Amino acid sequence: MCLVKLKKKLVLFICCIGLTGCATQMPTHSGFLDNYGALQPLGGKPLVLVTRSPQPLNLARVLIAPVTIINGHDTNSLSDTERDQLCHFLQQTLVNEFKTTDNPIVTDQPTIVIRAMITAVHPAKPILNVLTTLTLFVPFANGGVSIEIEAVEQKSGKRLAAMSAASNGSLSEFSGYFHQYRHVEQGLEQLTQQFHQLLTDRLQRPSVNIIAQRSS
Repeated sequence: MCLVKLKKKLVLFICCIGLTGCATQMPTHSGFLDNYGALQPLGGKPLVLVTRSPQPLNLARVLIAPVTIINGHDTNSLSDTERDQLCHFLQQTLVNEFKTTDNPIVTDQPTIVIRAMITAVHPAKPILNVLTTLTLFVPFANGGVSIEIEAVEQKSGKRLAAMSAASNGSLSEFSGYFHQYRHVEQGLEQLTQQFHQLLTDRLQRPSVNIIAQRSS
């Protein structure tokens, strides 16, 4: 009888910890973007707020500026190494997403600059998820991430598109519960793809050359 009560208390304790460990990231207003007033939900999705120029774009080059990560309570738990690794991951993800080699660089065409900041990171809790999976047959403590990103014309500084968005890991990404930053990286990839689609929907020349700017 005591063993049953102890097991019930253990399950309740794990449930409480699991629920507090769930990632519920939302779009942020960190100040990285100049203007948030024009952002609207994309396709009715409250986690993805976007705006873009109504005019079709005709671009030859894309410059990926060094990715940054905010200093704040949403990233305080990260070590310097983890912060650098996540910035590098998003930087490379942007380069890979926009990279094509179909067209040569056309110097008389405008260049767009992609600027991005990671504004919140919630790592998954693998050890806790092992416990909840063994006792309750389901992991609870997912990971999540929020970013702000924009595309601006290099010479004029005119904003062409912007997005403040978040991604939270789900059971469809089951393995991510057992790797601390898998859900975060998957979220960065998904959000980069959404921003790429937002921008290229307006491109008259969808094939562009990519320049990855190195951080100093």
